[in-house]
Amino acid sequence: MRILKILFAIAVTTFLPGKLFSADPVLFEKSSLNHGATINSTAWSPDGKYLAVGGDLYDSSVSHRIYKITNGVMTEVGSGYGAGSPVKELAWSPDGKFLAVCMPNGASTTQRVYSISDGVLTETGSAAHGNAARCLCWSPSGKHLVVGGGVTSGDSGTHRVYEVSSTGSLTVKSFYLHGAYVYSVQYSPDGNYLAIGGASGTNSKTHRIYAVDSDGYTLTEIGSYSHGATINSTAWSSDGKWFAIGGSPAAGPYRLRIYSITDGILTLTNSYAGPPNTLYCLQFSPDGKYLTTSNYRNDSITHQIYEVSATGTLTLKSSYDHGSPATYTYSISYSPDGKYIAIGGVAGTDSKTHRIYRVSTGALTLVDTESVGGSVS
Repeated sequence: MRILKILFAIAVTTFLPGKLFSADPVLFEKSSLNHGATINSTAWSPDGKYLAVGGDLYDSSVSHRIYKITNGVMTEVGSGYGAGSPVKELAWSPDGKFLAVCMPNGASTTQRVYSISDGVLTETGSAAHGNAARCLCWSPSGKHLVVGGGVTSGDSGTHRVYEVSSTGSLTVKSFYLHGAYVYSVQYSPDGNYLAIGGASGTNSKTHRIYAVDSDGYTLTEIGSYSHGATINSTAWSSDGKWFAIGGSPAAGPYRLRIYSITDGILTLTNSYAGPPNTLYCLQFSPDGKYLTTSNYRNDSITHQIYEVSATGTLTLKSSYDHGSPATYTYSISYSPDGKYIAIGGVAGTDSKTHRIYRVSTGALTLVDTESVGGSVS
């Protein structure tokens, strides 16, 4: 034992400057690329082999791209795709056969569905929300797609449920009213509930929980809540035990809240100041142990990692910077195996708009001299 301790001490003293040990999650940048315009959304394929990014138009036409991922390194498949308008969010179907995107096109086409083969997209269906579409998500069964956005004329719906055929075509089945813009829609892991969040709507509520009927498209509101400011993102933990919301600062100031969930009813566990500026995106790690957030850049911070305790308490573990002159990091997402994190936003350091980090966690993990782009608390 004494010999091992001596060898350990010698090893530590011979490391290059800047190396350290950490038991907390630490991010190593593996690759970064430039879309040519702001990235609004990033999404990993269910098998982790591909990353889709979507955002503002590059060269007046390219709105989204597909990358093949090898050990965290991005290689673009093709040369990009055009949805006809900036892409606000994109999402893969649970089986990885389809990719859906939504756009703020007003009354024209606002969502498109593509089939995918070896990373190549082929459009299979499209529909019009009737107003700007800002968010979407697939049901865990893959049979339905929910799209949220602005209030539509005629039916006044802010979020709609579409049935997706086996060939990827869309048929609207139901629509519902929040009373203001909806910026986030998320199914619970078991598919029994749907959460929506956005600007202050009917009865000054900012987020709502619906029970999902066995038909997959009939929603029954079972709870509505107020953050006190606009919600930009919502997320369920993988075990369905916790629900997180984030957005603009409410009185406190609080930008981040955690709820426990019982039969679809939310109970506030804790409220946090969260990141140093408006929160735009949040996601739980696949194992539910961590919560990642992205935000408007302030104090050289654009994304953070929090540890989630068994009681739902958050502890900030590390902070990172997408880099100047970036002001916004709009998206942050874990790979399905939790080994990588992708971020996207306004062009930052080296004019890069999206990056992939390797996540290093566990007891006494050696952190080498790769740039982590930020600080570790």
